[in-house]
Parts: sequence; C-alpha cells; structure tokens
Amino acid sequence: MTELNPIKNENFDSKTFRPRKDDSDIRVRLDKMPKLLLTFDMFPPPIRDGQMIGMFESNQTIYLTFANKCNDLQKQIDELKKQINK
Repeated sequence: MTELNPIKNENFDSKTFRPRKDDSDIRVRLDKMPKLLLTFDMFPPPIRDGQMIGMFESNQTIYLTFANKCNDLQKQIDELKKQINK
C-alpha cells in the first residue's frame, strides 16, 4: 500500500505541510480562521433568475458570494450575542 505522505512523520510539519528541514518558501498556515473573510469591500455581480450558482462564475465570483454571505451571518451572530448578554 502506498502512503499519501512520502515523508516520514518525524520529518514532517503538519502546520506547513512541508518537511521540517526545508525552511525555504514555507507557507504558514493559520492557527485560527479570521472572524470575517477578506473581500476588500468587493461584491459579486448579481445572480440572474433561474441561473444555478457555479454554472458560469469564476472562482473569484463564487468566493465573493460565499464570503459576503458568511460575513453578513457573522455580523448577525455578533449582534445577537450582544442582545443576549445585555
């Protein structure tokens, strides 16, 4: 059976998904996701009636649709938490 990770566990850093000995060009992973996703104040184009999301959109449009909705929900959650804690 072939292993998915060809590098032995003691030489592998699970936070960067790279060998520990190779410190060049390491992509640092987040320990915790930010509360709001980055959108740079951009909004996706409007969705046409009857069009399935993902049919013709680019990855950026799909991300912006998802990120803006997630951020709206996070803001509503924060408001509800404030009301509950009063």
